[in-house]
Amino acid sequence: MFSAPSAQLVYDGNFRLPEGVGEPREDQLCGSGADKLCELGGRICYDSLGKGRGSSDYHEHIRSVGHLSVYEHYNFTVEFEPLAEDEQMTVDLVGRPGVSVVFPARGGLRVTANLRAVAEWDKWTIPDRPVRDQVRAWLRDAMARTASSLAPLSCPYLFGEPELDASSYCRAAPVADSEAWVSILIRGSRGLSHEAVRHRLTAISQRSTRYVDEDESPWVLHPAIRRYMSDEGEGAYQEVRECASRVYREIRDRLTEETLKNGVDKATARKQARGAARGVLGNALETELLLSASCAQWIRMLKLRLHAAADAEIRVLFAQVLRILQGSRYASFFADMTTVPSPDGIGEVLR
Repeated sequence: MFSAPSAQLVYDGNFRLPEGVGEPREDQLCGSGADKLCELGGRICYDSLGKGRGSSDYHEHIRSVGHLSVYEHYNFTVEFEPLAEDEQMTVDLVGRPGVSVVFPARGGLRVTANLRAVAEWDKWTIPDRPVRDQVRAWLRDAMARTASSLAPLSCPYLFGEPELDASSYCRAAPVADSEAWVSILIRGSRGLSHEAVRHRLTAISQRSTRYVDEDESPWVLHPAIRRYMSDEGEGAYQEVRECASRVYREIRDRLTEETLKNGVDKATARKQARGAARGVLGNALETELLLSASCAQWIRMLKLRLHAAADAEIRVLFAQVLRILQGSRYASFFADMTTVPSPDGIGEVLR
């Protein structure tokens, strides 16, 4: 069973449930679009739509165990009017992961942050910075109040009452490509995913081969093999896949049995066995990633991946990504990007 690389739009200000990820129960994927986006990121990792906790318990569990990477998918911008405290606020923002600052010509500042950055605000506060505690608490409060209004399940209000008047800030609509974020579900080979995550510019949630049984999962037939080797290449892939699946099952079942004998609980035994058995699965194994990035980051990735030197599979995928972005609410940022056929005849490259 083979598949081809594909992409689906998930979030550009509106949430869309992508096809093929499962059917949520009525108590799942609840809350705002931001809440749904972050929950989907976690559930893609564990293939858990329709199973397990409802939305409220799910978010509570994520916060309790501290696996907050799923909250990096949603970003928002807050604009502050010109204040006497601007300089001190800027000092407190320097070096914070998941936070960027723009200074409008009219004065003040615009702060863009993801939900994880807000939830971990105090973790990245450096006590010896020359920032008045009152200003630091007010900035923290402004970001937390905005986050909790946008994503009440993901980021419930975390801090105390504000110490300064809150009337001088407001949530702002994205105006620059660095503030506008788009989330896309990507399917491709594990080899493709290794290339995609190397950008280090994005929020990523990827299917876990420890939590998910990969016995029946498809492999992605590389487009170069599909084009140039046809039946011969597909037959070779199929032979390897069948052998790998057989060995995978043998290792998984044996290790699960042996681990259970040592008194380990069933869930942990399954994870340990799958984690060991996955070593025989090839780079062609299909995986899913929820990839969230600013439009500025997407533009950079498109320039790298829609290039003749890029791997053919990722080139085919990013041609789809470009069309998705050009059909999103932020299409204007990608309007001048056009493609032509790749020199090797597989996929497209930027003109």
